[in-house]
Amino acid sequence: MTTPTVPDRAVTIGQAIRRARFNVGFTQEDLASVTGILRTNISKYENGKRVPSIDELYAIADACACPISDLLPDVIAPTSPDMQTIVRILTERPDVIPTVLATLQSHVHGIPDVIDARPVIGR
Repeated sequence: MTTPTVPDRAVTIGQAIRRARFNVGFTQEDLASVTGILRTNISKYENGKRVPSIDELYAIADACACPISDLLPDVIAPTSPDMQTIVRILTERPDVIPTVLATLQSHVHGIPDVIDARPVIGR
């Protein structure tokens, strides 16, 4: 398997951005308004003329209510069904997160440093 060139990646990412935008019914102008990215830049991304920054990719993913991996096909492996189930459960039941984290901390060394460095959501 060959590594895609930068222009190939730009086209692939641009197609993914267009697909995500269509999925939520946004025009380029709508997406520009929600993300603060210039409409002309969104056009350049979608046409594979330019690659968005990581911050812009996150803004687009947030605006289109999709995971950033959807905007990076062939770059980031899709999330496994098991991980999707875990994320769904933790999203639906945030009250179990402290128990899950405590269990992980008791079984895996090094996790406390990572977990303690993350901001607490919803408090």
